[in-house]
Amino acid sequence: MRPLDPEQQYREVIQRLSAEERLRIVFELHEMGRELVRAGIRSLHPTWDEKSVEAEMKERLYLYADTRRDSASHSRPT
Repeated sequence: MRPLDPEQQYREVIQRLSAEERLRIVFELHEMGRELVRAGIRSLHPTWDEKSVEAEMKERLYLYADTRRDSASHSRPT
């Protein structure tokens, strides 16, 4: 019997989870991503307060995503 490749093993594990468990994982991964962005901003701007870090994080995640969807009506701030 041939062992499953890692991607197939992952898919089987995910399929065994309930919808609620999968949704919880999605939210956890989203928050982890946001924290990584915050950490990157803090490393670039160590003197910024948390309010400034949070504002920059939101701008990077949400404004940039919005400009990619509709670049004709928005421009990325410099």
